[in-house]
Amino acid sequence: MRLKTGTTFDAAQDILEQELTRWRSVLDWNQGRGDHMMRWRRYNELVNDSPTRLGVLTEPDLALGIYTRTGLYELLIRSGGDPAFTGMLHLEVERQVEAMQDALTRLEALRTYIEHPGLPVLYDTNMLNHWAQPSDVPWRKVLKDQGVEVNLVRLVVPLRVIDELDRQKDGGGDLGRKAGTAIRFLERTLGTVVPGTPVSLRPDEATLEVWPGDDYRGLDTDLAILRCAADFAALRPDGDVYVLTNDTGMHLRARQQNLATLRLPDEYKKGATSG
Repeated sequence: MRLKTGTTFDAAQDILEQELTRWRSVLDWNQGRGDHMMRWRRYNELVNDSPTRLGVLTEPDLALGIYTRTGLYELLIRSGGDPAFTGMLHLEVERQVEAMQDALTRLEALRTYIEHPGLPVLYDTNMLNHWAQPSDVPWRKVLKDQGVEVNLVRLVVPLRVIDELDRQKDGGGDLGRKAGTAIRFLERTLGTVVPGTPVSLRPDEATLEVWPGDDYRGLDTDLAILRCAADFAALRPDGDVYVLTNDTGMHLRARQQNLATLRLPDEYKKGATSG
């Protein structure tokens, strides 16, 4: 799920609840023949203005799912209350109501996830391959040395990073061995927890989790990681989000998207064949 840039959770929830009430009102109209014109008019009003209000969500695109085909309204109001057309309206409105109910449920789940404690730091693939395992890094000290003072660090691994590690571990050589080590570490640490559930990594200092949102498979890996960070940052307008990478190119690309970055000191870099 994605919110339109600048839209808060509270604003999105208010609009979704208002639209849900409006759509439900169509279902509440008397089912008798005499009221069918009023019900169609009400439906037509919703078709015309609801999509704009539902634009607070860019994904799922609820507005796209609303029927706006030319001539549909005129065809239906001429039905004279024919049960077949009345049933069509009822089913369509029920479909929209269910979609909005589902969106509200997903919105609340996303809010709960984003509000987990800790400073979000998103991992680049190379950091898992070529640098110390997350559990071996004194995060408070590392961040403090870079001017970031925080009690709890929330380490986030995008799904796209796991995909890339999976591909790399089958490639052989030093990179394959390191990727395999990284995958095994994630499996051992995260176990069978649901994606998005933080797991204690260093007591009272760091947690580790997999980002449960979109995996951006249509983008190259670097852009997918940065898009993930940008989405995270958009949902935390009053809080910081960092990308952890020692790759200069990633730092430059992150800067272009106004994303903050962190590095690990060279002392935490793995040896050429270690891991």
